[in-house]
Parts: sequence; structure tokens; C-alpha cells
Amino acid sequence: MTCAMRRPARLFEKGLALTEVAAITGHKTWQMLKRYTHLRAEDLVKKLD
Repeated sequence: MTCAMRRPARLFEKGLALTEVAAITGHKTWQMLKRYTHLRAEDLVKKLD
């Protein structure tokens, strides 16, 4: 994973919303940004608890 890929992933891990990450990184569409999203099962479980 390159630095360019890690930055959006880290922002998502910090809990930023899709629109917030897109505004920071400059991605204009979800299609462009989704390659950097790596959902982890344990993070989803924590949000549901």
C-alpha cells in the first residue's frame, strides 16, 4: 500500500464520513475513493455495539 492509499484509509479508520474524506483527498466520486476503503469486521462490530 502506497502513502497515497494509506491516507484515505487512515481517515476512514478515524471515523470520518465518506463526504469528509472525499473533501480532504479531492476525490470527486465514490467509485474513485472506494478502492481505498478496507472495512474491517472488528470495526463494524464495534459500531454496532
